[in-house]
Amino acid sequence: MMQARMDGELSPSEAVVFEQHLSECARCAHAFQQHQRVTALLFETLHDDRLHRSLRQSVLDNLPEMDASESADLATLNWRAKHPRSPWVRRLPLVVAVLLTVLGVVIRFYWPVAEEPGANVIGLVTYRNGVAYSGAFEQPFQEDAPVKTFVAPEARFETGADSQLMLSLLGPTQLKMNENTRITVHSERSLTVESGQVWLDVGRTGRRFEVQTAAGHIAVLGTEFLVQASPTETEVTVFSGEVHLDSVYPGAEFVVLRSGDRSRVRLGHGPSQPEAGMAEVAWAEAMVPDRSAYALFVTALLPRSNAQELPAQKVHWVPTYQDGQRWSILGLRLAWDALPPGPYCSFDVYVYDERMQPLFRDRIDGTVFGQDGTTHLEIMAPTGPISQVNALIIRLTPDYRTGTTEPRLNVKALGS
Repeated sequence: MMQARMDGELSPSEAVVFEQHLSECARCAHAFQQHQRVTALLFETLHDDRLHRSLRQSVLDNLPEMDASESADLATLNWRAKHPRSPWVRRLPLVVAVLLTVLGVVIRFYWPVAEEPGANVIGLVTYRNGVAYSGAFEQPFQEDAPVKTFVAPEARFETGADSQLMLSLLGPTQLKMNENTRITVHSERSLTVESGQVWLDVGRTGRRFEVQTAAGHIAVLGTEFLVQASPTETEVTVFSGEVHLDSVYPGAEFVVLRSGDRSRVRLGHGPSQPEAGMAEVAWAEAMVPDRSAYALFVTALLPRSNAQELPAQKVHWVPTYQDGQRWSILGLRLAWDALPPGPYCSFDVYVYDERMQPLFRDRIDGTVFGQDGTTHLEIMAPTGPISQVNALIIRLTPDYRTGTTEPRLNVKALGS
């Protein structure tokens, strides 16, 4: 009815019903506005090709004239047209009604019913090329993974040779798998790359996104990057934003990768220093989501994303050079006021020098907050005292998987 409404072809009652629906349905109101814009654009674009004069008079001038007798019979002809004598013509409305009823039943029976996503669905398969399978966590790949397959927590996906698969996750995050790739999607903000190549565009929502591999751990807030993983090595290339990469062992050194940086981490070792270099991602650029699948993701899933996000991270500046003396730093002391029982969020702790060069990382589990008599925690530098730095920059990145309540922390350095 949209075009008819713009052309003034709706009856008064239809126009009232149409306007009432637009006032109650934001999606249709938005679609109607887009329709108006497109129509106006076409109207102006085709301005030079439009007919700018009326054909009415020229048509009337070329119609044959009617004599008086023909004019007198015009009313009779109209009456007969409106009151046909044929019994079949008189029954035509009834026949049409029956046919429409049968057609309605057939359409209702065969019309495909759209599957509604369950409450725990976190994404959707929006592109597929070639062979791709899905399965449950730690189970064999048994099911086909066509476009519009819903993604639940702990779902696994695998692509075959010369095959690609794309997942759209809440956040939103676009995840593209190259051939011979295996992943497990733990949640909309966490996944494991078992092997292969995965390109990710993580939505800039202020929430941490994690990627685990056999050799390394990747933490981002919002960026585009490529992960190439094998059972013994992981390589990360960043196209935009910032990525933290470290080994799977707690307390190990980490590196910060920014646009155009690349680093590798081998099993049992720390990550290499960032170097300039871009990977070939033509296969990812060629993947475009299926229109109907992405429309389903936007309308049925994306509204579930929480637009009101908690703060992404807390940054603390702790000077280590005071009154002409530079202190050697043994570690950090994080303190908080006495808290009631949780649950509380956890924190990833990233420590840099004043030039933002990485020093070490650690993690605070949310279960430590709210314990009786516990109001502080000390984190020691894993490689011994840190010297020759003028200040420490400490980033506390919250992890809301253990709880959504964020305690207020006071951060100080332990010096000698």
